[in-house]
This record gives sequence, structure tokens and C-alpha cells, in this order.
Amino acid sequence: MSNDPFSAIVAQVKLVVWDLDETFWGGTLSEEGIQPIAENIAIIRELVDRGIMCSICSKNDFAPAQAALEKLGIWELFVFPHIAWSPKGQAIAQMIDEMGLRDENVLFLDDNHLNLEEAVFFSPRLMTVDASKGPLRSA
Repeated sequence: MSNDPFSAIVAQVKLVVWDLDETFWGGTLSEEGIQPIAENIAIIRELVDRGIMCSICSKNDFAPAQAALEKLGIWELFVFPHIAWSPKGQAIAQMIDEMGLRDENVLFLDDNHLNLEEAVFFSPRLMTVDASKGPLRSA
């Protein structure tokens, strides 16, 4: 098994779906607060510049998450954000359907293995990266 978190990328990526807490940023928004990760902000900008869409699927309250992303200057870079206290698997499947994409062209990043498994249950060809393995850095 590769230590490279991006080894899971086996098809053309058209959409990257980010979890927020302990994945996109350090910390938990609803608890102790967050620490922005500059590399992830740069990755979002790079992906969008390359024509790859970015979205969010996060268990959080919508307004505070939006405010935090606006403060970072990147809220407008996300499409179809799902920020709610609901299961992620069905939300991602619905997002993929509403965007007219195929699950094999979507990458989901999350630090919770159960969320990753649930997402793959509803979208079997979804590519996933376990963000609990450490900082996200491309090779």
C-alpha cells in the first residue's frame, strides 16, 4: 500500500470534494476553532485555475463554515457545497448527480474512514483520500 495519498487517483478528476474539519483546515469549527492550512488553500486555487471544480461535504453549521471560508477568501471557489449535520454518502451522490458527473471522476478527501466508506457505498467508483494520514501534498 502506497504512502502517497494521491495514489488513489486513477481517473481524470473533474471535481474534488473536501471535508473541512481536520481535513481542509486543522481543528474543529464548532469546538476549539480552526487553523488554516496554507497548502490546502493553494491547492484549491490551483485546482480551480486548472478547471477542476471544488466542493465541500462537511458536518458543520452552514453559516459559520461559510464565514470562515469567506474570511480565507475562497468561498466563491466552491460549487454545490453541502454543509449540514447529515450523512455524507447520500449528499455526495446527490451532488454528483446534480452536477451531471460520473462518480469515477470525483475525488473525496476526508479524515474519517467511515465517511469515506459510506461515500463509496453510495458512489462505488468514487476516488477517496484518507486525510488522517497527514498533510495533503502532491508528489
